[in-house]
Amino acid sequence: MSLLDSGSFVSTAEHAPADRAPRLICGLHELGRRQSAKIVDVDPAVSPRLAALGFCKGTILRLDRRAPLGDPRIFELRGTRLALRKSDARLIRVELI
Repeated sequence: MSLLDSGSFVSTAEHAPADRAPRLICGLHELGRRQSAKIVDVDPAVSPRLAALGFCKGTILRLDRRAPLGDPRIFELRGTRLALRKSDARLIRVELI
């Protein structure tokens, strides 16, 4: 993984076996509509609050929709839909699936 100064994550080829494709890691705020991902990391500063809502490492989620101006975003995870501000979504890193 590589963190840019802007806080965005870029796709990287981690030491994966030749038969596996490289992992595509990005911020949760970068997901496209109806795109699914698996949470790989949550900023420790907000981790307890987001974990209480279900945003934990290993959870699979999908961006359901966005408000007209892009904020907040509605994510579907663990059988429910939750709205999350873009500023909070930036604190979560996901692997596209």
